[in-house]
Parts: sequence; C-alpha cells; structure tokens
Amino acid sequence: MTSDPASYLVAHRGDQESACENTLAAFEAAAKAGARYIECDIQFTRDMVPVVCHDNRIDSEKISELVLTDLPGYIPTFEALLAWLSKAPHITLFLEIKPPILKRRSAGAAAKFLHAMIPGSLQQQIIPISMSARLVEACSLSFHTPVGWVMEGGRTPNVTLGWLFFPWQQLQQIRNWPDRKVRTAAYTVNDALQAAALHANGVDLIETNHFSRLIAELSYSAASTNKKP
Repeated sequence: MTSDPASYLVAHRGDQESACENTLAAFEAAAKAGARYIECDIQFTRDMVPVVCHDNRIDSEKISELVLTDLPGYIPTFEALLAWLSKAPHITLFLEIKPPILKRRSAGAAAKFLHAMIPGSLQQQIIPISMSARLVEACSLSFHTPVGWVMEGGRTPNVTLGWLFFPWQQLQQIRNWPDRKVRTAAYTVNDALQAAALHANGVDLIETNHFSRLIAELSYSAASTNKKP
C-alpha cells in the first residue's frame, strides 16, 4: 500500500479541523491541505432543492419540510458545491444521498434528478453512494461512475459495486466480501496511527473528520521513516 497519505485519506464532510462540516469553507480547507477525496451528504428541501447537509433536521424542523429560504445561509446547495468543484479538478467527490428523499420520490427519480444537475465536465469526478440499496441501484443506472454502498444500510444492493464504505470497527466483517474487486473505505477515523494501520491492512481509503491534521501527522511520520538509515 502507498505511504502517501493524500492517496488514501478522505476529507469526511470536508476538513472539520478548519471549518464547520459540509460547508464550502470545509471543502476548500480540505483541498488546500492536499485532499484528493472529499465526502459530503445530500438532503432535499420541501421545494426539491438538494442541499449539502448530513442530518435531515435543523433544530426541531426537518429539512424535507422546509424550503430553501428557510435554511441557514451556511448550508450550501448542491448547485453551489458543483460550482466549487468545477474549480477543483483534482478532487473526487463521494456524494452520499440520504434516504429521506425516498419518502417523496422514487429512487430512480431522485438519481436522475441529481445526475441531470451535474455538468458533463464534472460527471467523472462524482461517485454516488448511499445506505439505501434502492438509491445505489438507481444511481448505477443514471451515473457514469462506479457506485458505492454504505454497508450500515441493511440490504446489499443488487448491482456491481465500485466501493464499499464501512465502519472501521467492522474491518473483520469485510474480509470475506464476495467481490474482491470492490474497493473499500473505512469511516470515521480521527487517529493518524489507526488510519495508517487500516490502510496497511488493505483498506483502500480512510475517512477522517480532521483531514489537515491527519495528513500533516502522517506526512511527518512518513518523512521521518524515510530519513532513517
């Protein structure tokens, strides 16, 4: 496995070491710190605007019951994220589509809706993932990149997966994953030594909340090791 931490660290919801999660500031901070991979979350407002937010609630209200103008200004729209991504061609974005949309739209409709918003120039930079098997299956038909499944989601999607996202504590459970061509990503790891150990044990990518700190620690460790006689 490679010793370059930028090749295996994923900025989970951006760099939370530097800015609030799932904000453009967090994504920009991750990119400046050397991120090649960023993960974010998509929810839909009542007026069907996809926004970048992990939870479906803001205080006591559901995002799915609010219109865009009801949301705090720090929550970016998917459109704003795409505009930012167009200036960061080296970034691969893992786009986690949250299941609440399935209460209002079919998986196919949701996948097509998001894909239609993505300019052709960005389509190879975005990899859709979800806990929902239905959403993963729908994305495999609409998107032109490998799809990923967040394995806490219950039923395994009935499609060829490019990525398997799993809680790092469940490393042993993925050892017998039937399709060894599936690449793996562990979440959420905020300790540099643990991240390096998981990667050394064959995990392709490691998601962390504190990208800038971990990449600095791991880069320093790698440099120190290389200097030894």
